[in-house]
Amino acid sequence: TVSGGTVSGNTSAAGGAVYASGGTVAIIDGSVSGNSAENGGAIYYSGNDSVTVSGGSVSGNSAENGGGVYLEKGTMTVSGGSVSSNRAEEDGGAVYAVNGAIEINGGAVGGEAGMGNSAKNGGAVYLESGSAAVSGDARISYNTAEENGGGICTVTGSVTISGGNISANTATVNGGGVYTVSGGIAVSGSGTAVSGNSAGSGGGLYSENGAISAS
Repeated sequence: TVSGGTVSGNTSAAGGAVYASGGTVAIIDGSVSGNSAENGGAIYYSGNDSVTVSGGSVSGNSAENGGGVYLEKGTMTVSGGSVSSNRAEEDGGAVYAVNGAIEINGGAVGGEAGMGNSAKNGGAVYLESGSAAVSGDARISYNTAEENGGGICTVTGSVTISGGNISANTATVNGGGVYTVSGGIAVSGSGTAVSGNSAGSGGGLYSENGAISAS
């Protein structure tokens, strides 16, 4: 648990600041920043439980995959605080998940101009398999992908957007807001916004082989 202070300037092959193979990892306050690794610039998690960001910040970290967090399995929840300005050379600027669930129901992933996360695919979130859900007052904004999925990119996984704001994200190729290869995208809720995103094709939403629904 990080509940104050700063964890910064650390390097490792996996999890620049934190490596956990079980239990829970919680960022409540403080800062996890400026760390680097091959996978999981700030945090590498391979357990069956969860990584939670409810306050503080995970920022300015870098890796080949998962500039901020690399999730091998389990659940990643962002309910407050910010995950921003992280960079992946390949995929998942903020979060890379191999097989798990990503739940963003508050706080900011990117959030403001100049604080976005960036990667080749999945400027904010890259999901190999599993599910991603956005709800509440979450903000996924100002993230950038060199190829697909400025905000969220999934290979085999569904994306459910029932609240929050996915805005001002950019992808050079497909899916400025959300890109899926095999998996549906469902948007619902009167206060939900997918707006101001840009891409070569599908500025807001782009799905290769899945259904897109709005209700």
